Amino acid sequence: MFKYSQEFLDQLILDIYNGIVTVENLPINLYQAISEYLISAFDKIEGKASQSLLSALSTNVHEFSAAKVYQQINEISLVKDSEAIKSFAAFKDEALQIYDKYNLNWLQTEYSTAIAQSQNAVRWEQIQDQKKTLPYLQYSAVLDSQTSEICAPLDGICLPVDDAFWATNAPENHWNCRCLLIQLDDLDAVVTSQEDASKADAETSELRQPMFANNVGMTGQIFPKDHPYFNTNGE
Repeated sequence: MFKYSQEFLDQLILDIYNGIVTVENLPINLYQAISEYLISAFDKIEGKASQSLLSALSTNVHEFSAAKVYQQINEISLVKDSEAIKSFAAFKDEALQIYDKYNLNWLQTEYSTAIAQSQNAVRWEQIQDQKKTLPYLQYSAVLDSQTSEICAPLDGICLPVDDAFWATNAPENHWNCRCLLIQLDDLDAVVTSQEDASKADAETSELRQPMFANNVGMTGQIFPKDHPYFNTNGE
């Protein structure tokens, strides 16, 4: 549960309006609430994660949470400076809409991503442990009316575990991705040609957001530096 009370929220908005909370003086309590909520996603992991992996994932979530707080405080602060805002009441109305966008709408998707990607990271450790007897991976997309055009070209691709293809094409490949990697032995694997794999990679890369060209099991990053929150240059 995201633990940030109405009392804290009211005070936060007032402090931004009065210039107490700025991008140079970010609210620690909001950062703590976001990071604790996202890290609680690790409680949903099935299987055992190594301590080094959990440490890497936790560090990434803390960095992401700080970046998330920076972006929303920056956006709310810009509202305060707008010539269209003439009163605190008008500012508060705009500020609450921005707060809800970040911490109701987007945060729930980010929490779901933290669950899925931490599970994918643990799964990757298992894949590495088993690759001597199960040396191949096959991409499995859920094929139905909701199948993403990002994942459809990847469905059925089968390549060795250590093929570079998996560094950028392992799930998740988009928000709320439902795809899996199935590990196979030599008898069951029907290996995809490099030509077909490269074609599928190209099709997916054209559509996929850069932050999802990431194998979280390799990088330890649920939210890579390609995520827009990490862009503090206003570009």
